[in-house]
This record gives sequence, C-alpha cells and structure tokens, in this order.
Amino acid sequence: MLIANRKEFTKGVILLVSFAAMFVLIMSPVFKDPAGAPQTGLEYADNIFNALSKGSSYFIPEVRESTRAVMDKPVNMEVSIGDKSLTRLALAVLEKSGVDAGETATGAISLRGKLGDLFAPAIEVSDLLYHNNGSAVSEMYEENSPTSVALVWWRILSPMVKAFQKKNELDAANAVDLVIRKGIEPGNNFFGIRPIKIMEHIPLVSFLLAFYVIYAIWYGFGIYGVFIGLGLTGAKKSGRGQ
Repeated sequence: MLIANRKEFTKGVILLVSFAAMFVLIMSPVFKDPAGAPQTGLEYADNIFNALSKGSSYFIPEVRESTRAVMDKPVNMEVSIGDKSLTRLALAVLEKSGVDAGETATGAISLRGKLGDLFAPAIEVSDLLYHNNGSAVSEMYEENSPTSVALVWWRILSPMVKAFQKKNELDAANAVDLVIRKGIEPGNNFFGIRPIKIMEHIPLVSFLLAFYVIYAIWYGFGIYGVFIGLGLTGAKKSGRGQ
C-alpha cells in the first residue's frame, strides 16, 4: 500500500482505532441504572436525557387550569377506538367516570355526559403515571395495567378532537387535544422514568453534550488523516488562468 504522508496516516489510524475502542467501551454494560442493573454507556446517556425530558414535561396544573372553562360542556357522540380488544376496558373506564356509555352495532362506543366527567379521571391517571404510581391506576381500574388504561383514554379522547372540530366547537377540541398532548401522552411515555431537573445536573449534561461533539469530530479527523496519508485528496487549484 502506498502511503503519501506516513505521519498523517499514522495519526488517522490512531484516531480511528481509539474511536473504535471507545465505541466498544460505550456499548459495554459498564454502568449501573438506579436499580443497580448493568447498562451500556449509550443506555446510560439515553436514560439521562429521558429523565431530563420528563423533568421539564409536567403540565398537569396547566391542563387542569386550561380545561376548567369547558368542564360542563355536554358530550353526546360516538367514537371508534380502533381496537375491539380494548372495548371492554374502555366501557369499564367510562362507566367508572360516570359517563353513560355503550357499544353500538358498528363496534363504536356511544357516550353521553360532560367533558368534565372524561377529563377528571383522564387527568388523574396521567398525573399518577407521571409520578410512576402505576399501582394506584391498577387499583382504580380492576387491576388492569396502568399503560393499558392510559391507552384506552387516548383511544377514547383522540377521535373527539376531530368530532368537535367538525362541529366548529374549537374550544372543546383544543381542550381535548391539550389533555391528550400534555396529560396522557407525557404520563404514559415517561412512566417508569425518574425525572431530574437540568439545573441540578449541569456538569453532567455539559459533559455528555461536549463528548458527543468531540466524539463526532474524533471520527472525522481520523478519516481525514487516513485519506491525507494515502494521498486521496483533491489537488489545489493554482488560481491562474490557463
């Protein structure tokens, strides 16, 4: 193999080999999660950023305040939850909330009541899931898994957004959408994750972000050094006319 610049080639190889060694270390289970189980460096960083995301995603007080104005709005519609295996649980959830609900001949769920009857338990479930209190949710809903309960609430409320929009009842549509996006989804998506505040972990976050940038540059300079060493670079233009 012809090497045009041995110094640059050696530097590039060293960078690539050390990059690969670091990659192996990152992908090895050398860290511990909060429960003491082994995890890779990638999983550790991912968990840190998930925890940071959760720490800034608690919107329940905002949801409760923003939906207060439509809590007495009557609801009389049919919704399709899209999964017949969830129908039984959906009916049980609605019955517990005080809404008059039943299954139609087409497999949809008819419901009649007030938005507040839907919002109050949906927000409560979201709050409990956010705080990782899944056992309380299961106790409320006949020992069903907390994430199944959250899924059912999501399936019930989601079709209502478009239904209210078609009626031009935008206040109600926006309120339902808010409960879904800032209540049910964060509660379900972050369930089981311990939230942390970024202001309490600035050194760690700064290190992880800096390492990410440096690691990307590390690889780039390694490839560049090898290419320079092999002479695989474009010739510089002289800038003079021919």
